[in-house]
Amino acid sequence: MTIKLQKLLSIILFACGAGAISLAAPAHAEYCNNEGKQAWCGGGSTAGNALDQMSCTPFAYKPWSFNNANGLGGYKNSFCTSDTVKDVAGGPYQSQAWMYNKGDGTKDTSYWVFHGCDGAGIMPDCLGDVLFLERFYGYAKDQSKVWCQGGITVNQVASHTTDKNSNRRQCKFKHPGTGHIYENYEAGIWQWGKQFDIDKFRSAATGKWSQRAENAVRSVQNPFPNAENKNVLYMMTFPWVCTGIGRGGATEGEGDATNGLFTQTNTPGVKCYWDNESGASSNTPDSERGPYWPPQMNLYWMNLRTDNGNKYLDVRGYTLDNNSMTMKSLGQWTLEPYGSPW
Repeated sequence: MTIKLQKLLSIILFACGAGAISLAAPAHAEYCNNEGKQAWCGGGSTAGNALDQMSCTPFAYKPWSFNNANGLGGYKNSFCTSDTVKDVAGGPYQSQAWMYNKGDGTKDTSYWVFHGCDGAGIMPDCLGDVLFLERFYGYAKDQSKVWCQGGITVNQVASHTTDKNSNRRQCKFKHPGTGHIYENYEAGIWQWGKQFDIDKFRSAATGKWSQRAENAVRSVQNPFPNAENKNVLYMMTFPWVCTGIGRGGATEGEGDATNGLFTQTNTPGVKCYWDNESGASSNTPDSERGPYWPPQMNLYWMNLRTDNGNKYLDVRGYTLDNNSMTMKSLGQWTLEPYGSPW
């Protein structure tokens, strides 16, 4: 990361205020490999386009790494043009919001967004920008600041790295496309098929979780065994956390190589991500991973159905009880597609 990038971020924030970030010209962050020519998103000429803003997440930095590495329509990502992605994400290279139907025609306060190969979802390890999944739980009362656990804001996270559990501090989420701050937010990835593949959800950095935690997740059987393979979805979501990195310096060599790229507020010294990490080091033997798993693990199975030509998702939700190490039911409900969730 260069000093030039940090200065550019400061100029952008000054020009756009606290809302969505917009750029008048393409800009490079030069952080992730295979970065596209336009590595930024949010606001600008697309501010009124719901699809564009939904795809600008979870950061304003959007390098399109997966698509650039694998090519559009190539054999490595032919799933992008599958019927499942078209039906669930709205198209190969876009996203679709889904909401609970209250039955009275009004929108729910929370919603889901399923992403196809639209470039959304990049994480600090430069992975995750394909089949990204988000769950939003309604707006936060305070739309002026991003608050985190411990009664601090995300801008203060870098100076609280010695606090207990500071490496797993959950924060509210500010959408870089719309500027809205959400009370709670979960993220992960989604897949489809009748056989659950836990490898898709482990952290690339820390690897396997506690065997008890993994066994609990695997114990949940596909509740839709008779549905078509392409219509059975499974996914896991994890809490949104922000942690301090390095010394939070704004110049090269001061310990923060990202200069705030991976926060919605572009805060140097802080990075945010959905926390699927075990908490163990990557070289910890499997036999010693007993105490290690993500602080919150949610599993969902969904069945894509059609009723009188209208699509909906039949949902079953589960969450890991950290005390009993068993999966508890979150109930069942339905989701319907919405063009704009806000």
